[in-house]
Amino acid sequence: MSFRQRIVALVCLVTLLVMGGAFVGVGRLFVNSQLQHLDEALLSLAREEATHLASTGFTFSPEPGVDVDDTGPLLKHGAVYDDHGNVIALIHFDALPPAATSFASSKLGKPFDFELRGELLRGVVISIPAHPSKRLLMAVTLKDMQGDEALIRRAMALAVLVAVIWVGALVSYIVGRYTRGHRAIAEVARRVSEGDLSVRVGHADQDPEVRPMAADIDHMVDRLQLLVSSQQQFIAHAAHELRSPLTALYGELQLALRRPRTADEYREALQESLDSARQLRDLAESLLALARVGGAPVGVASRVELAPLVSHVIAQVAAAFEPGRVVFENHVTEGDTIGRESDLERLFRNLLENASRHTPQGGRVRVRVRSHANDTFTYLTVSDEGAGVKPEDRERIFEPFYRAAGTRALTQDGAGLGLAISKEIVRVHRGELSLVPAESGDLSGACFRVALLTAVAVERRSMV
Repeated sequence: MSFRQRIVALVCLVTLLVMGGAFVGVGRLFVNSQLQHLDEALLSLAREEATHLASTGFTFSPEPGVDVDDTGPLLKHGAVYDDHGNVIALIHFDALPPAATSFASSKLGKPFDFELRGELLRGVVISIPAHPSKRLLMAVTLKDMQGDEALIRRAMALAVLVAVIWVGALVSYIVGRYTRGHRAIAEVARRVSEGDLSVRVGHADQDPEVRPMAADIDHMVDRLQLLVSSQQQFIAHAAHELRSPLTALYGELQLALRRPRTADEYREALQESLDSARQLRDLAESLLALARVGGAPVGVASRVELAPLVSHVIAQVAAAFEPGRVVFENHVTEGDTIGRESDLERLFRNLLENASRHTPQGGRVRVRVRSHANDTFTYLTVSDEGAGVKPEDRERIFEPFYRAAGTRALTQDGAGLGLAISKEIVRVHRGELSLVPAESGDLSGACFRVALLTAVAVERRSMV
């Protein structure tokens, strides 16, 4: 049973119980009121008849009967019992009335019900004045009152039925109207679970209560679609990047085994195979690094002084290039943060290697702390004297495997993962890595700015 059906059923049940109970109570009050009026009229009639009987020698009056409000005039039934319980006078009884022995003295003056030939009557027994041993039974049929009661019950039952149907229809419409957005969200969730990422809830015409949820769902699906698309693109790029060195390695080994060769030729083939294997290893390590940084943290965060860390990384990167290829300038003399030192080391190594690859022979790469460092963030820049980044490449420069047009021809080193890994490392450390215009003190090529929380800021946020 759907939510809408449960709500409608519950409201209908409550309506049935409330209105049914109210109508039963009202009907009971109405019947009791009518019965009370009848008893008062019946007792008054009995007393009048008793007085008349005492004065006329036990002859009933010609009055037709009891007149009780909405019940109307009711035909009177009367019987007089002598001292021995024998009936000595009758009026309008089609059969012998009940025996006098059935009327206990406690019933005198108290109305009661009895049956006569299957018909229900209401009667009262009183003593006749001047003849206290004789009893008068006055009764009227309850058939008309029973008919009125049955009519009232049918009317009330019909009213309850109509009310339940009307309330059920109204609640069904209202619930359907106000759960339309929820049903749309459920339908979108179902279709997304089936793999359809093109569906959206659409929240412009939704109710104010549902609109934020619909907007969040649409934003979530947009993000999910972007993530799936990025994952597919990542897998395609990874397969492409892996295929190149694998193809080269396979070809080199196949060529080496095609015919007998000299020791120098075998050495040359092995060296080329080793270079392809190294590319595969570097690519695999970069892929693992990207996956690890974006996943669960590895290692313990600690206080890291940035000046010695940058000096250490510059020494490593400089050793990987031939002497004089690039001149590194280190202007970092201050700054600290709290993080995983190995990740921060990879961050600066990736930025320095990227700057070095795009710097011409004998060019410079500069690392410095920007002048607007404060107690919340430490800003460091890595700039070079290369050609810079074209405007059309700025939005995609941090995407995995992306290399701007022209850079692939310039250098074959790297797989386009360094900046993506660096971006993820900074994000995990709650900082920001961005490509910014060069300022005074930076070199004229590409300029990357790293914003890292200071150790004081990290400790302050941890205590909140």
